[in-house]
Amino acid sequence: MFQEQIAVIGVDPPGSTTGTVVTSFVSQTLPVTDHAVQQTIAHNRSLTVTRALPHEDTPDAFTDEELQLG
Repeated sequence: MFQEQIAVIGVDPPGSTTGTVVTSFVSQTLPVTDHAVQQTIAHNRSLTVTRALPHEDTPDAFTDEELQLG
């Protein structure tokens, strides 16, 4: 079994390497085969949040940097 854990992290200023976890997805367990067999698991995850969540550092200023995914 593989335990998938996804955290959404607010990183400021852009390009820095530290940040604050602003929300998380519910953990999901995925079945996996042994290491000798190639496996593809297709799935989608989504999360509905408030419009204020992406700009935790400046709640009144929405900029493009608030939508970077990586």
